[in-house]
Amino acid sequence: MQQTKFKELPLSPYQIVRLSDGPIFFGFGPTQLAEKIKLGEIPEPKYLTSMGRARGWTGEQIIDWHRANDAAQAERAAAAEKYQATKPKPGQRKDGKPVRRHRAKAGRSKVTS
Repeated sequence: MQQTKFKELPLSPYQIVRLSDGPIFFGFGPTQLAEKIKLGEIPEPKYLTSMGRARGWTGEQIIDWHRANDAAQAERAAAAEKYQATKPKPGQRKDGKPVRRHRAKAGRSKVTS
């Protein structure tokens, strides 16, 4: 089965997406999708009939999940960028002064028995 990106698929908020089509819309394989449903990271599919086994999501649930996922990803990227801006450069301390490194003199070893 060829994987298709979600953004390429037209999805109506009123469309029903079956559980078997979940990997196409969420981008995870069946096993990983089941694990993420179990952990609550992806909304649990609803039973489509009162006396059946068919389960699925509405298009609106999938669209909402993608919007929340995109917002969380943007938030993580902003936090990482902020961290990189405050992180001291290699060879500098937090106050901007250079780090003093002591070098071992030639011929001497710090190994003790």
